[in-house]
Order: sequence, then C-alpha cells, then structure tokens
Amino acid sequence: DICVTAHTPLGGGAAQKDQWHVEIPLDDPVVQTIAAATGRTPAQVLLRFLLQRGIVVLPKSIKPHRMIENISLFDFSLT
Repeated sequence: DICVTAHTPLGGGAAQKDQWHVEIPLDDPVVQTIAAATGRTPAQVLLRFLLQRGIVVLPKSIKPHRMIENISLFDFSLT
C-alpha cells in the first residue's frame, strides 16, 4: 500500500504566496464560508477535508494553541 501524505497542507503561508505568487488556501472565500458555517477555523476545514479523503496530513506549528487546533479534527465531518 502507498500512504499519501500532505506536506504543508495549509499552503505554506505568506512565504509561499510571496515566493510562488499563489493564493493561500486559508484565505480562500469558500474555505472561509465553510469555516464560518461549521464554527471551525479555515485550517481545521482544510485538514479535515484531506483526512476525509484518506490523506495523511502533516501540519507544522510551534504555537501551542495551533497544535491543539490542528489535532481537534475528529469530532466533526464535512458533508
């Protein structure tokens, strides 16, 4: 079996936007709308979307509140 993983599943932040001239997934209006409707953060919506498709996510953070946010993905689903 092959394990598909998402490296920098949140888009790499502003550094990626500046270097590669791409939009940040966290700022996408659709993601923002879903986050508001579900009471979740845009990061949680993106991570949950990938998990529900069987993709292993590897989010990275040094901030404790974001680490907690990143692991709080298993008590909701996207439909």
